[in-house]
Parts: sequence; structure tokens; C-alpha cells
Amino acid sequence: AMSDAVFGRDEYIQSHNIRSVLCMPLLHGEKLVSIVYLENAVSTATFTRQRLLICKMIAQQAATSLDNARLYFKLEMYNQNLEQKVLERTRQQIEATKAAEEANNAKSAFLANMSHEIRTPMNGVIGGTDLLLASGNNLTAEQKEVLGIIRHSSEAMLMPINDILDLSKI
Repeated sequence: AMSDAVFGRDEYIQSHNIRSVLCMPLLHGEKLVSIVYLENAVSTATFTRQRLLICKMIAQQAATSLDNARLYFKLEMYNQNLEQKVLERTRQQIEATKAAEEANNAKSAFLANMSHEIRTPMNGVIGGTDLLLASGNNLTAEQKEVLGIIRHSSEAMLMPINDILDLSKI
């Protein structure tokens, strides 16, 4: 290397007394993976044609190995990222399920209270109307008609309330 017109003037080559240099690209297909740099300070013409062929074969294997290692590392990173996403989505699903259960419990409590607050007075109106109609010797025909309308309306109002409560139990 010291006798070469280009490299012989290089400060590093001169200071380290480098006699032979080999610099070879590591290619995987047409993709540059890395570069191999070898130097020898003992003898000149160390890298003969035969040794260059061996170095080229080793370089091709090294390039394939390095590219495989890079792909394996990428795969590991993708797997870790996927695991994190699965954990996050699972956590979100658990939170959503918990919120849905809380909403369902609140709905059930509301409907139970609504059932009591509306059906109890309605049943009282129906029962009172029935009592008045049963003891209705002193009632006029118009009063009996109004009581019948009240009873019918109360039952009509109670039916959708019962239907809503039945649906809410599903």
C-alpha cells in the first residue's frame, strides 16, 4: 500500500507502515450491507487473486448473515410493537366493558325506580277506580263513565310501562 501512488501518500498508511490493503463491499443482492477493510503491515501483495476469491465468498456469506440479522431485529421490533398494541387494546376493551356494565347497572337501577315510582301510583288509581265502581250504587251514569275512562286510561298507560320494563330485562 505504501508503494501505491494514491495510498502511499496517505498519512495513516505511512504512520502505520501498511503494506497491503483490501477494502471490499458486503453486498446482499445489489444492496450494500457493509464494508470489509483489511490491512497487513507485514508483507506486500498479501491479497492474491486466490485470497480475493476466498474473501469474496466470505464477504457474500457475511452480507447475507448481516442482512438476516437486520431482518430478525426488525421482526423482533415488530413483535414487541404488536404485543404492546395488543396489551393496549385489551386494556381499552376491559375499560369499555366495565363502562358498559356500569351503564347497564345504572339503567337497571333507573328502571327499577321508575317501575316503583310510576306503577305503584297507577295501580293505586286502578284499584281506587275499581273500588268506586264496585260501590257505585250512588254514582251517576256520567260518574261511572268517567271512572271507566280513568280505569281504561290507567291500564293503557301501565301497558307500555310494563313493556318497556320487560324489554329492559333482556
